[in-house]
Amino acid sequence: MKTNEPGNHEEALRKVLKEWRTDAALPTRFQEAVWRRIERTERVQTPTARSSWAFIARVKGELGERYVRVLDPYQTPRQ
Repeated sequence: MKTNEPGNHEEALRKVLKEWRTDAALPTRFQEAVWRRIERTERVQTPTARSSWAFIARVKGELGERYVRVLDPYQTPRQ
């Protein structure tokens, strides 16, 4: 009877991974292409310092307006 203890599954997985072999070849310049994709993704996802500060200023302004409305619900936001 098998037990559902995590240690047994991990040991079985380790054994299979140690024995696993493949003879499939990687495409030409595979590693280079992977690193290019990583760099491209990082460039797109990394915000610039300027946009980060703009975001912080906008959030700070919105939070200030909410606070004023909590204190005085009839207060209109300044434009």
